[in-house]
Amino acid sequence: EKFKFIELIEREKHIIENKKTDNITVKDKEQCWMGITNEFNSSCISGHQDMNCLKNCWDNLKKKTCKHYAEIRSELFKIGILIFY
Repeated sequence: EKFKFIELIEREKHIIENKKTDNITVKDKEQCWMGITNEFNSSCISGHQDMNCLKNCWDNLKKKTCKHYAEIRSELFKIGILIFY
C-alpha cells in the first residue's frame, strides 16, 4: 500500500511540494490531496484513511528518508569518503 501511495504522490508532487501559500495554490493542494485520498481509499485493502492521516504519512516518509540519507552521509564521512551535491 505504501508503494501505491508513493506512486499517487509522485504523479502530483509538483503541486503537493509547491512552496507557495497563496489562495489558489492552497486550494489546488487541497483538491490534489482529496483526489489522492479518494484514489488511495478506492484501491486500499486495509481500511479507510482520511486526508490528514495520509498527509502525516507523507511527512513521516519524507522525514525517515532524510534521516536515513543523513546517516549514510555521516558514515561515509567517518570513513573518509566525501560526497558533494
